[in-house]
Amino acid sequence: MVTIIEKDKYGHPTLFIRGKHVLINDKNKEHMKRFGIYLIEKLCVMMGPDIDKLTYIIDMEGTSNKNLHIGFLKGLLSMLSDMYPERVFRFYTIRINWFLKVVWAIV
Repeated sequence: MVTIIEKDKYGHPTLFIRGKHVLINDKNKEHMKRFGIYLIEKLCVMMGPDIDKLTYIIDMEGTSNKNLHIGFLKGLLSMLSDMYPERVFRFYTIRINWFLKVVWAIV
């Protein structure tokens, strides 16, 4: 489940993602990448004249290894840094379990 929140308290468009509802595998990872680009572009359109950064919130409650694809995560982080440099205002990962902390340390 992905929700676009119009603005955070600082006025930045915000993307909220529930990790347990995102299933990424080899068959759909290209589609998910394109969907991610679409969402970021939509958020960029929502920015006001004085706002040039976005806020991301990922809720990892209930997420397991079936919701993760390490290659996809690496590609996503690379894409964000290459295609959208300096667009991140805040990036929050909330309710993360111990398994995901280990996986995130690897990424």
